[in-house]
Amino acid sequence: MKGFLIRLAVLILVLAVLGYLLYPVFSDQYAQSQLIPQMERYQAQVKTLSAQGKAGILAEWTAINKKVAAGDADAAAQPQTVNGLMGILEIPSIGVRLPIYPAGMENALQNGVTPIPGWALPTGQKGVRAGLTGANGRLGEGELGYMNLLAAQLLHRLGQVKTGDMIYLYLPAGDQVYQTVATGAIGQTAPPEGEENEAWLTITNGEGGNAEVLGRLVTLPEGKDILARSDQPRVPADWVNVLCIGSPVLLVGLILMALVELFRRRHYRLPADSKISKNIEG
Repeated sequence: MKGFLIRLAVLILVLAVLGYLLYPVFSDQYAQSQLIPQMERYQAQVKTLSAQGKAGILAEWTAINKKVAAGDADAAAQPQTVNGLMGILEIPSIGVRLPIYPAGMENALQNGVTPIPGWALPTGQKGVRAGLTGANGRLGEGELGYMNLLAAQLLHRLGQVKTGDMIYLYLPAGDQVYQTVATGAIGQTAPPEGEENEAWLTITNGEGGNAEVLGRLVTLPEGKDILARSDQPRVPADWVNVLCIGSPVLLVGLILMALVELFRRRHYRLPADSKISKNIEG
């Protein structure tokens, strides 16, 4: 009985440690699954937009950028959206795919990113430096929050983006592709001298974060070349999640098999070999 209780205590301890270590992975996957339907509805509605509708959104965003350049920092708070979204941000190298909400939307940073107040919107036009900001992970509530466990990763891994990584914006007026040219602490990146008139995108992980990424808009011919070079077999960006989810499943299966074997041996013990031999001789 004592040996059984020791094994049970060890099993509970192992499961508790695994739960603590794997909670961020499972919670982030759950958070992402909650956003997928909204982003799918957005993409479906964007496909139904006419050329005139897309041009109208681009014209409105361009007008907002002029007001921002004139000093009206609140002009970009409520731009025209589709299904409540301004677009979708995707950074494949760190497995990020998040909705872009208007800056004036309540609780927007709990589930996605927003334009940086006072910055231009990403119209893709020459000389425009747009900015997006998001949270450096959202803390769990209650006891989970005290243990510093993230309920959603969001831009928690932004600091892992490297120079040359691609950034994708899926916007109502058209998709945009940016190539990372600089990374660093918040407020430390800037366009190279002589290239200020290009279209730029800055992404930060905001308050509580420490990372900033600067990307330059890639033109279509150059974009094809870059994408062709980067389209090589590689380890998936979410290999850590796959490994962390697959390994525990295998481990739990092995633990269950061990428990079954332990239970079988304890309650269905075979007679000792000596007793079997005596019965045969008798």
